[in-house]
Amino acid sequence: MPVNVASGTDAALVERLLLVVAQGTDDVLEKPPAAVNLTSLGTTSMLFELAVWHLPLGPTRHELGSRLNMAIAKLLREQEIKSV
Repeated sequence: MPVNVASGTDAALVERLLLVVAQGTDDVLEKPPAAVNLTSLGTTSMLFELAVWHLPLGPTRHELGSRLNMAIAKLLREQEIKSV
């Protein structure tokens, strides 16, 4: 799941926040653990990738992705981190 934030944002903070969202979302498995990778650095943005696992009989990938995106957007807004 890609997450773009403005360049200059504290990358370690973004990583922690994304993991908090993953850990607090129903249907995301604890094992294997969620992972965050910083996949791209640009002049205006940094691209992170949040990887999570869920059971095949749980929500669809799109349903879970939507719930994760809503929680990520809320947390980034609360932390005054600009997504781009």
